[in-house]
Amino acid sequence: GEIRLQFGGDNADVWIDSIEIYALTSFASALGDAGLTGADALIDSDLDGDTVINLFEYASNLDMSTNDYHRLVSGTGTSGLPTFAIAPTNIFQTLELEYLRRRGAYDLQYIPEFTDNLVDGVWEGTPVPETIVPIDSDWERVIVQDLETTETSTNRFGRVRVLFKP
Repeated sequence: GEIRLQFGGDNADVWIDSIEIYALTSFASALGDAGLTGADALIDSDLDGDTVINLFEYASNLDMSTNDYHRLVSGTGTSGLPTFAIAPTNIFQTLELEYLRRRGAYDLQYIPEFTDNLVDGVWEGTPVPETIVPIDSDWERVIVQDLETTETSTNRFGRVRVLFKP
């Protein structure tokens, strides 16, 4: 559960902003279910050798104990790493990212980001409109489009950054 408190006012009053009770899908439980322990159970470990670290496998519904590296199949499937497309917008085009998001996972934060320069660029984590398609009670498919189009930028790169917040 989670209780959010707000302090303020002249007399240091306390307000309860919200009380939320939720079921937590635990990264630690997922590691245990995959049979991983010790150094193999670290966030950045890759025991199965598929070049995808445990955290991304957990966040993308991949099996941490099996070499099952694959990209998300656009529009179908319930597991896989993010994919991209070039989408038309009016007469111009824009970069589009598609990824899976674990529903109700309070230990994960998915942040789509875009930039125009991989060397000196700054990743822009500006909120972009999301299209969300529920898959089942545990997963949803998210599609986001870059705010820049080919009208204003000819070089664009995108990524989905996943933060683990236990």
